[in-house]
Amino acid sequence: MNGESAYELQYSRTVYTLAQQQGSKLLPLVSREDLRGEKKFFETVGPTTVRRRTGKFEDSPVIETPFGRRAIIPHDYDWGDFCDPFDEMRMTIDPKMPVVQAGRSAMGRAIDDEIIEAIFGLGWEGDDGRNPVPLPTSQVCPPTVGGTSGNTGLTLGKLKWIRKRFRQSEIDLDVPGNEIYMAISAAQHDDLLGIVQISSSEYNSTKVLVDGEVRKFLGINFVQVERLKVGAGDLRQCGAWIKSGVAVAMPKDITATMGPRADKSNAWYAYLCMSVAAARKEETKVIEVPCLEA
Repeated sequence: MNGESAYELQYSRTVYTLAQQQGSKLLPLVSREDLRGEKKFFETVGPTTVRRRTGKFEDSPVIETPFGRRAIIPHDYDWGDFCDPFDEMRMTIDPKMPVVQAGRSAMGRAIDDEIIEAIFGLGWEGDDGRNPVPLPTSQVCPPTVGGTSGNTGLTLGKLKWIRKRFRQSEIDLDVPGNEIYMAISAAQHDDLLGIVQISSSEYNSTKVLVDGEVRKFLGINFVQVERLKVGAGDLRQCGAWIKSGVAVAMPKDITATMGPRADKSNAWYAYLCMSVAAARKEETKVIEVPCLEA
């Protein structure tokens, strides 16, 4: 930590945290798994079919049930910072806890980055978890949906497309754990405010717009995350998912160690570390929604 900017010369007894995402926004919106060891596998069972009998004493059927295996692999993170004792003497505040909170917030953002990568990136399956599985194009909403020409922002048409696609995959949205969540940026939230079916109470039996915030519409729960990538053509990579379709495991939760370091002139030091893994469990439970962001 560079303490010179917080010297008593500023006459302030309050530490002001600059604008930043405080912790993870996405962790409560995915399923949690236990993990010990190098990796964990999810055993999956696909749909099978039945045979219509056409006569008596037919041979017994053998209809193989498709099994699969999906891997979730952890990544390790750490962070550390010093508080110089001579800097502390010149300050009117104790900087230790704000320093630790800044580190914890950074850890939370790293968790969100892992979840975002799991949603849009490669899944890994097979006996050893080394076979890459990209998100299929059938799970990508066309960027032109809801417009007359060219790419569009977040439109009513795209929201309806999301619900329709999940229903076509025969996902029971009434089952606990099958809630729909969607990560958007501030620009897409602004798009939502421009949808008359959201902004007007004439279209809704329950109030959708509360204090200028759209939290849920058409059964889709919205969360604003400014860490979503913007690709070619100013298309923001938004995503919708079913809670049970994305998993996070933390073999080591965020752990803090704090105290003086004798090897650094007895300066106070904070060290944080964690291990986090995220994976897409089912492609049919994730949808990429490219949105034009001018």
